[in-house]
Amino acid sequence: MATRKANRSNDIYGRQIKIIKMAQSQLGISDADYREILTQNFGKSSSTALSVSERDELIKILKEKGFELKAVNGRNKYPGRPRNMDGNTPRARHLRKIEALLTVGKKPWSYVHSMAKDMYGVDDITFMDDLSELRGIITALRRQGQREGWDLSGEK
Repeated sequence: MATRKANRSNDIYGRQIKIIKMAQSQLGISDADYREILTQNFGKSSSTALSVSERDELIKILKEKGFELKAVNGRNKYPGRPRNMDGNTPRARHLRKIEALLTVGKKPWSYVHSMAKDMYGVDDITFMDDLSELRGIITALRRQGQREGWDLSGEK
């Protein structure tokens, strides 16, 4: 029980320190100015010496100076989207084509993952290396689009 509480406080400590360091970076505060803020407000020269409530207060002070805490949802902005789509390989181009068709059809990436499972027995399109299988997915999406009346006018 005591270790769970210690782990929780360590998690809070780590999160608070990360937020403080992000704020320092976002606001462009030099190390000397940062330590001056700590000394003026808390009489301490390091955020690691602050208590949980003092770190919360420091975060409030940094927010008053213009720090905006942004959600770290960059990874989950498009859930299921393969991360290996960058580059100019034929595979990456096929994946971008699939993404474009999904966008036109307003379908989530999970739709293509289930198509890959049904058509080829692959759990996730990320693991498909065969270009003919990717072309099969593209063809199936095009046919689905024709059936559902997607606007495929911009397609090459």
